[in-house]
Amino acid sequence: MKRLLYFVALLGFASPASAQFLEFGGGVGTFSYAGDLSRGYKPLNAGFGFHGIYRMNLSEFVSFRTTLSFGSFSGEDDPPIDALGEVRQQSFSTSIVEFSGALEYYFLNFRDKDSRTRWSPYVFAGFGLSRVEKVEGAPDNFNRIQAAVPFGLGITHLLGKQFNLGAELGVRGTFTDHIDGVSDSEQTRKDGFQFGHPNSNDWYFYTGITFTYILYKIPCPFPYVPNRSMFKR
Repeated sequence: MKRLLYFVALLGFASPASAQFLEFGGGVGTFSYAGDLSRGYKPLNAGFGFHGIYRMNLSEFVSFRTTLSFGSFSGEDDPPIDALGEVRQQSFSTSIVEFSGALEYYFLNFRDKDSRTRWSPYVFAGFGLSRVEKVEGAPDNFNRIQAAVPFGLGITHLLGKQFNLGAELGVRGTFTDHIDGVSDSEQTRKDGFQFGHPNSNDWYFYTGITFTYILYKIPCPFPYVPNRSMFKR
C-alpha cells in the first residue's frame, strides 16, 4: 500500500503542468442515513453539516484531499418501510464527526492555462474514520469510532484563477449495524420479532458544496546558489 501511494505521488509531481498545487477551503451540506429504518438516499430526511478541505493537485487529472466534516442525521419508522417497522416504531438522532482522505480523478483537463474548459466532473474514493454519538438500542460495547469508506461523484468549476467551486454527492459505507440502534441482536428483539436486518450494515451520505482558494507554485527563474565567498576568507 505504501509503494502504491509513493507511486501516485511521484506520478503527480512529475507532471510539468501542475501549477495549481494546493487548495484549501470549506463548505456546507447535508448528512442523511440509510439502514434498518430507511432504505436508499432520502434527501428530504437530512441534517445540516459543514466541512473543511485541504487538497493537493498531483497532476491535471488526479488530486488527493483530506476532509474534516461535522453534522447530524436521523431516521424513523414513519412511514414504516416494512411490516417490522409498523411494529417497531423506532426513531433515532445522532451527531457525527468524520475525517477522511480520498483520491479524486477528473475527466477533463480544466486546470491547464491553455484549456478552454474551466469545469470537470470527477469521481472519488478513499478511507475515513467517523465518530457518532451512541443511540438507544446500541450495545454497551459499541465503539463510537468507526471506519468508513467514502466514494462518490461531483462537478467542479474554476472561478477566475484562484477560486474553485464544487458540488458532490458522497456515499459512506460502514462496517457496523448499530448506528441507528437497530440490529439483529438480542437487545433489539421484542415479542419474538427480529427487529433488524441480519445481513446489512448502516450507510450514510453527505451532499455538499465546496469553495476553495488555490495556491500557485511560483517557479524560480534562476537556481539558487549560496554565496560561498565568506567561507574563503
